[in-house]
Amino acid sequence: MKNLILAAVIVLLSTAPALACLGVTEFPETEKLLDGLNLSAEDRAELMKDFRKGERIHTEGHETNDMNKMGQSLRILEGVKKQIGK
Repeated sequence: MKNLILAAVIVLLSTAPALACLGVTEFPETEKLLDGLNLSAEDRAELMKDFRKGERIHTEGHETNDMNKMGQSLRILEGVKKQIGK
């Protein structure tokens, strides 16, 4: 029983940073918004380019536990959201 509790605590502690990060929920929500917008192909391509760059940096930030990258990715995401009015 102690081993099971210890394993549960370890899992919770290892996922805590991801659960606390806004990007974990904001990137998927923004992607859904982008998919639902009626945009020209050029505008969509530009927004998706920025969005994917931010998403990639966000993933790298989590993989390396680099708070600067996570912050940079969230700034990119906020810029995309401003452009779509959200």
